[in-house]
Amino acid sequence: MIVPPTITDHLTVTHCSHLCCVFLGVWGFVLTL
Repeated sequence: MIVPPTITDHLTVTHCSHLCCVFLGVWGFVLTL
């Protein structure tokens, strides 16, 4: 299956953004302890 670069980039950016949100959420939780 060939995926256009634009779709691949979009999924990659979305995935990285989600990981950043999770990381910031965990970091914020740790700081409140």
